[in-house]
Amino acid sequence: MLLKLLFAFVPLFCAQVVSQPHGNAPERHLINFNKVNIGNLAALDIMMKQTNKYARAHVVFNGVNDVRGAAGHFYHFFNELGHKSLPFTTYGGRDPPEDGEWYESGFLGAARDFDCKGLEEIQIKEGVVYDIHQVAPTRPEQHQALRDKIYAGGGRVGSVYVQKGHDSQIEGDYVQAENLPELLNGIYGDSEDGVVFMSNKSLDIPEISVPYKLLKGRLPPAHLTLATKDPFVANTLVKVSAILKENPLHPNFIPTDRHRQLLRDREDKNFILIRNWVSNAVRGLDEPFCEHLIDWVKDAQEKGSRIIKGTSDDQKRLRIEKQVDRLDEVLLKLTTKRPNTDLEVEFADALFTTARLSDKYELVDAPHRVDEASTSSHSGGHSSSTNPERSKQEASSPSKAVRTYLDLPRDELISMALTYFPEKDDLQPPPPPHLN
Repeated sequence: MLLKLLFAFVPLFCAQVVSQPHGNAPERHLINFNKVNIGNLAALDIMMKQTNKYARAHVVFNGVNDVRGAAGHFYHFFNELGHKSLPFTTYGGRDPPEDGEWYESGFLGAARDFDCKGLEEIQIKEGVVYDIHQVAPTRPEQHQALRDKIYAGGGRVGSVYVQKGHDSQIEGDYVQAENLPELLNGIYGDSEDGVVFMSNKSLDIPEISVPYKLLKGRLPPAHLTLATKDPFVANTLVKVSAILKENPLHPNFIPTDRHRQLLRDREDKNFILIRNWVSNAVRGLDEPFCEHLIDWVKDAQEKGSRIIKGTSDDQKRLRIEKQVDRLDEVLLKLTTKRPNTDLEVEFADALFTTARLSDKYELVDAPHRVDEASTSSHSGGHSSSTNPERSKQEASSPSKAVRTYLDLPRDELISMALTYFPEKDDLQPPPPPHLN
């Protein structure tokens, strides 16, 4: 019944892919939740570069509205890298909670059908080990349904990797970052290789981006160019401004001397302008505007907190909390000064995956809550953030199967990740056109 509720419009049949096991080891498949941004795609490529490990990867397009466009974008990326026959089976995933991802309008390659309409169609093979690699928004219920289906089909759950952050997170109204390890332990506690949980405690928010110039010539140039346009900071500022009921044409985070450049009924062009201004501020190219944004964000955090406290509707409060919480990440980006003002590409998924495949870094037990909110989440209950005792019930006790990394070394991880993507002449961006 749970599967039926989670996965709608299921066709009667999806072809089973036959593959051969590697040597005497059990056949192993990868199940990857992916929303086809460059970090997600690079992380999957890194996973598949493990020699003779995976006979097949089942790729679930979670978190995008245009799934056919995502399929085209996905294959365009791997074709550009020169991978013409990687063993992928693609699946439609669940829609994102909002309006899709910003880069969907820039999808590359021709839209195409995906192989199966949903992960409920996966044909589990008896004795096969399934590793789970989640770098895109995925609900706990989807994890539970997947785990149940694997065991019901005679398969085995090997390693489980789950990433939590603004870009790749477990979604769910009652799910908070502090009880995720315990929640995951309740689902995958019997997995053969345990669960690794990554968050901004593994690598801080300002450290998850990589200078464009380091990736140039290593990854498909059109995908890199698209990735440099990531409007996370600008999007967050606009959404929080709306929560604060500021003038949508002239929001307060834009200095008044720039208001005249924002045109009525030209929302698309205005956002491009705002995105460029904000990008320059984050990169340290516009210090006065950066200082203005820092002051606005701090003020918005206080106002947002008051709005949250005064909101009785749980769903509305959670939506507001999500955006206001993102201001912490925005503030870190604005206040972290880097000597390099080059364009950057968010690359957390690839960096974290690199760490996971290395034996250099120590895994530690992930702390979790032991309060009622944590307990209720196992049965699908909703926790209440209004519980005054909640903040007092933090527990340092580890969950038995869930581990994490703390304070990973950014520069070392970047160097290691780049080894998976050697420079290639055919991946060099074209020279700029000459003006006559």
